[in-house]
Amino acid sequence: MKLSSRSEYGIRALLELAQRRGQAPIQSREIAERQHIPDSYLNQLLLTLRKAGIVQSVRGPAGGHLLARSPERVTMADVVGALEGLPPSGGYAVEDADRTDEWAVRWLCAELDEAVICVLRGVTLETLLDRKRARDSAVMYHI
Repeated sequence: MKLSSRSEYGIRALLELAQRRGQAPIQSREIAERQHIPDSYLNQLLLTLRKAGIVQSVRGPAGGHLLARSPERVTMADVVGALEGLPPSGGYAVEDADRTDEWAVRWLCAELDEAVICVLRGVTLETLLDRKRARDSAVMYHI
């Protein structure tokens, strides 16, 4: 499965905020430059994430964006759900299928949706930061 560009960009922006947690707010322009995300698109994503309670915005000359919650409390289900929605639980009417083969395909789709949701619920921003740190250490060690 591949994430949509909307979710990928949103997660990258959140990783930028998470890596700078405890520091001054970060302006969207800086996030856009560092993460190679179009600024106007990033602003739309940040607005959506703010409405979902994941990002906090600070106004003024020293303003910008911060995580509204600690990285270990932001799941990818929260992020993907806010940015594009999650598949509804039981979204496939398995019991309404008339033919056995139709039922089997709907059952498979429902199982896949549940598996994706389960993974997204189990991965937090902190999980991604830990993976990034481990990879950065491995890359530095091999140089």
